[in-house]
Amino acid sequence: MEARSIVVIAADQNNLQNIVTRLSESYQVYSLNLPPSNDSLVDNSNLNKALAKSPVAILIEIIPEHDYTKLITRLRSQSEDRSPLILGVLQENASAKTNDVLTQLPIDSFIFSHWSIERIVQKLDQLAQLQERNEALEIEVADTSQAAITAMKAASEVGLLMQLVEWLNTAVSIEDACNAMFKVCQRLELNAFCLVQKNQEELFFPDGLVHETAQKVLHEARQSNIRVLSRNRIVVFRLDYLVLMITNAPWQDEEKYGRVRDILLQAAALTEARTRTLTVNALIAAQHDQVQTIMTLIKNVSGETQMYARKIMQNLSSELSEAVLTLDLTEHQESRLQALSENALDSIEVLYSGSDALEAHFHTLVSSITVVKDLTTTNASGTTRKEQSTTSNNEEITLF
Repeated sequence: MEARSIVVIAADQNNLQNIVTRLSESYQVYSLNLPPSNDSLVDNSNLNKALAKSPVAILIEIIPEHDYTKLITRLRSQSEDRSPLILGVLQENASAKTNDVLTQLPIDSFIFSHWSIERIVQKLDQLAQLQERNEALEIEVADTSQAAITAMKAASEVGLLMQLVEWLNTAVSIEDACNAMFKVCQRLELNAFCLVQKNQEELFFPDGLVHETAQKVLHEARQSNIRVLSRNRIVVFRLDYLVLMITNAPWQDEEKYGRVRDILLQAAALTEARTRTLTVNALIAAQHDQVQTIMTLIKNVSGETQMYARKIMQNLSSELSEAVLTLDLTEHQESRLQALSENALDSIEVLYSGSDALEAHFHTLVSSITVVKDLTTTNASGTTRKEQSTTSNNEEITLF
């Protein structure tokens, strides 16, 4: 195993020769002279070779006359993985000016040239451990920050779904429901088209903005049995009555792509449920209107039938009365006339009985459909809207 290396930079190698000699027992030491010009050392080939060995530490003799800023910057940026420890070396009788220079430099620590090798090695080990611990803390902080960012994004996405539920509750048409889903896509910076199956009709949204190619993809996906189809930036989510297509999915970012797929699948499911509810409500309302129309027709016919029935009965009664008064009838003939009148009355009673049964049946039908309509119709605030039936409890339809 190759020995760890240390770089020693001194104004005069004789000044730090004792340190170089002692460190050579435990490290591979590269000794360099600190020239008057700082630039010459920055571009020095020997320094480049020494730095290529990834030294664990760089010892620099500190003298008041030298500017170390550019040199230390170069040493910090040289290593790609880990920057080496940079320590200032002071002579035992260092002046106050030298100490001032040392305190202004961006270095890790310092040592004195007269220290024993054991103390220097101990100092280097302590600094190395401290550096490793700091790097571990930096990694932990970065991981924690990333986890916090991910959690914030997830919370934001969950908030989008909750907002979508509120938007869907106020939707009064299929287009409104699809626009609510498109708002979620817009918040995620996604371009989207969708297809909604309404009875036997295919509706494309945004209305009038879905080009022919997108319509073809949505239609073919509707015929497929695959729930999620993806190809790079194109992702299609197929549900039973709704198909959602995204044209700019972040497929190169696996983490974001996974989150986007999850939230869009849930958003599509919520939107589909709302569109189905709106379709059912529309069908119930249409059936309700049709039955009401039938009831109105029956009511009109009932009025006319009643008028004609009364006229017939009045004529019959008048003719019977006239016959009894003007004709010289036998007892048998009078009995036949009375029987004829009674039979006519019985026929009318049977007709009224059938009319009452038909009327009761339609009243029950209209009442049940009205209850279903009230239960499935919501107003803008999301509460159940109670509509009064077109036929009130006090209103009766008399057929005859």
